[in-house]
Amino acid sequence: MPGASLVWLSVPADVLRQRLTGRGEHVAGADLLASQLSDAEPPVSSCAVHVVDGQQPFESVLRQVQAAARTP
Repeated sequence: MPGASLVWLSVPADVLRQRLTGRGEHVAGADLLASQLSDAEPPVSSCAVHVVDGQQPFESVLRQVQAAARTP
C-alpha cells in the first residue's frame, strides 16, 4: 500500500505475559498469549518493516513509531 509504514513492536513473551497479567480484566487475557504469538510472524530482513524494541520507555517507542510513519 503506497504511503504505509509497517512497525513491528518487538517484546519478549515473558514481558508480554507480565504486562497482560498486570492489567487485570483484559479482553483477551494472558491465556491466549501463546496462541497469538504462535500465529504472529516476525518480519524477515528483506521486508521494509521498522522494528522497534517495545521494552524501551513509552516516549522512546512513540518517537520511533512516529519516525517510521514519516519514512517512505
